[in-house]
Amino acid sequence: LAALGALGLFIWKFKFLLAGVLSKGKLLLLGFSNVNMLKSMALFVAIAGSEWGWAFGLGLVVSIYIHEMGHVASLVRHGIPAEPPMFVPGLGAFVRLKQSPANKTEDAAIGLAGPVWGLAAAVVCAIVWYATGSSIWGSLAKFGALINLFNLVPFWQLDGGRGVKPLTRGQRGVLLGVCGLCYLFTQVS
Repeated sequence: LAALGALGLFIWKFKFLLAGVLSKGKLLLLGFSNVNMLKSMALFVAIAGSEWGWAFGLGLVVSIYIHEMGHVASLVRHGIPAEPPMFVPGLGAFVRLKQSPANKTEDAAIGLAGPVWGLAAAVVCAIVWYATGSSIWGSLAKFGALINLFNLVPFWQLDGGRGVKPLTRGQRGVLLGVCGLCYLFTQVS
């Protein structure tokens, strides 16, 4: 009985977090109603699975899907209609907008939402890896983190390129300095 009381207290304390997760779960499932998206996902899994195994291919597609649905959630929040993600084997996925964002700040918020959701997917994979010791989860966590990090490069249509548009020259310099310090401390390139 004490365990049930502790569980109830935990749920009560984190009810807002639980409500947020459940509402995002509904959005994640909504994308599966599009047949063309499902076909592109299946093709992506087949090609990635033939190279690295079906479990990794499926995990990779789910991680990329979560990243892309971060963009969709932000688009919905900003009132911009969009189509479900389409997967391009070997490259990733994209979301087609039906109208442009109103300004650079809105575009940055939409662009950065994907890497935030993708980071959450990588963290979940890392937690499962630590809990189970299964190497597939560790590989998915590392690969997912690297994909999101690459996507933050401030270049052209990548999410990082959209994220730095509203920054001033000074803010961009600070960001570059922070990235340099991160490299010095981690030695990850």
